[in-house]
Amino acid sequence: MRHLCLVIACLLVFLQQAQSSRDDKTSCKPVTASFCQGLGYTSTPYPKGIQGFSLHQTGQMVETACSPHIATVMCRVVVPECGSENESQKKPCRALCEKVKRDCESTLRAKWLFWPIRLQCDSLPVSNCVQGEVIPVTEAPPATCQAITVRLCIDLPYRETILPNSLGHKTQHEAGLEMHQFAPLLKVECSPHMKPFLCSVYTPKCVSGKPHPPCRTLCEQARSGCAQLIRQSGFQWPESLKCESFTTESCEETGDSEGSQSQPDVEHASQLLVTRAGISQSRAPAVRQICLYCMLTIILFHDLWS
Repeated sequence: MRHLCLVIACLLVFLQQAQSSRDDKTSCKPVTASFCQGLGYTSTPYPKGIQGFSLHQTGQMVETACSPHIATVMCRVVVPECGSENESQKKPCRALCEKVKRDCESTLRAKWLFWPIRLQCDSLPVSNCVQGEVIPVTEAPPATCQAITVRLCIDLPYRETILPNSLGHKTQHEAGLEMHQFAPLLKVECSPHMKPFLCSVYTPKCVSGKPHPPCRTLCEQARSGCAQLIRQSGFQWPESLKCESFTTESCEETGDSEGSQSQPDVEHASQLLVTRAGISQSRAPAVRQICLYCMLTIILFHDLWS
């Protein structure tokens, strides 16, 4: 009899511990992530995020503000409301998820952020779900003009810029790092319009406290002037700098016409590359046969380490 009582007592202790462990996993805790506040719920079983998702990356995605509903989708999936596992009305709708994913695609790509693989929109409910809440945005202090510090743009006719630019860069350091990928094209001077255009995008002119929009004509002239070199080198014109996304309303008279634009051919560009890379003239004819892509790479690394 004593042994039976001991077995029953141990069984009760085991069941109590199992229940306590289960309660710890499912109990609601306050939502602590700052980017998930004001979404209509304040408690979650996973304040640090569901396993398989990065709470830090989720915060970076929400902070891009690429969609007014980005926080609703990301937070309700990664830091879900208590009870959402069994209640569809607490989950974001499939259509909302798909819309946010489309709206944010280019912005996330530009910032080297990626849509979580585990966040499959087709796994979300179609109806009786959250359509989306817009987080009230605290109005930021007005941006002010600042002296240009990006090295590639410091010798422009204008001396001040204002951020964020049209690509979403909030600091000149961030803009300069991305713009540096074009350094080889600027080195070989394939178009006199390339530098003014790139700077008008990455460090736009500050006019009355507002950024002056990039000019479509200037973009087309820069792209056309370097088209042959770009094709030969294997580069691709970035989607984020698509000329068709700019207008001609912001174009200024520069005195240059498209017909008078310098159009260096591949032979001239290769000669410039040879000179820039410091290759001796005795070896130049043979070296000029090297693919322009390789030579552009030489210039880029030479610039980085000089």
